[in-house]
Order: sequence, then structure tokens, then C-alpha cells
Amino acid sequence: MLVQERMKRDPVTVKRADSFRSALRLIRKEAIRHLPVVEGKKVVGIVTDRDLRQTAPSPATTLEAHELNFLLERLEVQAIMTKKVLTVTPETPLLDAARLLLAHKIGCLPVVKSDELIGIITHGDVLRALVEMQERFEGPGPVELAVEDRPGALEAIATEVGTRPATVVSGTMFRKGERCPVLLIRVSAPEAAEIRGGLTTAGHPPLNA
Repeated sequence: MLVQERMKRDPVTVKRADSFRSALRLIRKEAIRHLPVVEGKKVVGIVTDRDLRQTAPSPATTLEAHELNFLLERLEVQAIMTKKVLTVTPETPLLDAARLLLAHKIGCLPVVKSDELIGIITHGDVLRALVEMQERFEGPGPVELAVEDRPGALEAIATEVGTRPATVVSGTMFRKGERCPVLLIRVSAPEAAEIRGGLTTAGHPPLNA
């Protein structure tokens, strides 16, 4: 898998001369954590929500509100940004991007092509890709079938489940406004269809079929 398959395209950016307050507004408005700093389309730095929090004045400051606003409007992004920025290309393997994030303990990597910013990939993007790949490898998760707990139900379940890997537990569920005792069968998705069909034939159809 390549970076271009998971990156966010056309990321929100700021310029060197943008103010601290404008960067902070963007971070909050867009609900993001990283802002590449660009000159034209070239990445010249990066500023994060952490940088902004650390730069923000302490609540214990003795400055008046109008003095704070004046200072924060004059404070430019270039004064707080990280100037040395690691980048990747769209063709960088996702695993290599993950290694960079881990090795340098950073939260994102701007994605550049021909020295121009075209996207950004974050620690969260890599984690989501890892989870999705693992889920595809493992296959669908278990399915839960609920069978009304009445005479003969447990025997029918035992017959249909047989030697298949499954868990059967007692439980309850609401049916037509009333609490109904049920037997819950947790089984892998590929096995669920056969068990559902066998129980239906045996006169104990799953209530959530």
C-alpha cells in the first residue's frame, strides 16, 4: 500500500506571515492537528496544535486582554513553526511512512510531488489503514444469533453447532415489548448461515435472522 492511497489531499495550510490567532482559528475550525506552512506550494515548515498550545499565554499572565490580542495578532507563524520538515512522496510505501513517524516521534508527514505540497498523512491515517488491513486478513467478525430459550432449543443448537467453534450463552432480548429469554450463539460469519438454516428447519429459527 502506498501513501497516496491513504493521504488527505489538498490539506489546509498557512503562510509564514500568518498570525498565531489565525492559525489557532484554523486548527479549531477544521478540527485538525497539523498545519503545513507553505511558500507558494512549497513546504517551508509545519505548526501543530501542540505548538500553539505551548505558545499561548498562561492564564496567570498579568497582561490586559487588549494587550494579549495585540501581541497574538503580531506573533507570526514563522516564529513558532518547525522549520525542518520530513516529507514523503505519493509513491512512498505506507510502511516506510509509518517507520518515519515512529522513528522521529512526529504526528504527520506532508506529501510532496515535484517539490509541491499535494497532501498530508497522519499517525491516525496509518493506524486506520493498519486496522483495516488486519480486519481484511482476519475476515468478518463473529455473528450473534438469538434463539428463543424454550424446550428443545439447546439440543437443536448443539446439533447444528456440532464441532464448529462457537459460544452459547443465556441472555434476554425485548420482543414485542416484552423481555424474552434467549440463547445467544456467537459464531464466525461463514458458519452463521448454515447454522441459521439448520435451526430454522428444526423449528427454532433465530429471532434476529
